[in-house]
Amino acid sequence: MPKGQFTCNVEEGWLVENGKLGAHLRDVSFGGTTLDVLTRVDGVGNDLEFKLPGTCGKGGQGMAVDAGGPSLRIRDVVVGGFR
Repeated sequence: MPKGQFTCNVEEGWLVENGKLGAHLRDVSFGGTTLDVLTRVDGVGNDLEFKLPGTCGKGGQGMAVDAGGPSLRIRDVVVGGFR
């Protein structure tokens, strides 16, 4: 995988078409290069939420981890093979 390349799995999302919510998507993924995708973020929700508190580590060296964040609107991103 080239430097900066990532894939993100998403439990649920929605397509935004012509400024309105479109199809409801479940268990999809999107990806790209980090800086390219970040420049395409054109909306950030006020719904910050974390859902998976836990600990990650080995040999007694644990670190608190979590998963979540606000809703994002990312223009022109390939989602689950659809654009």
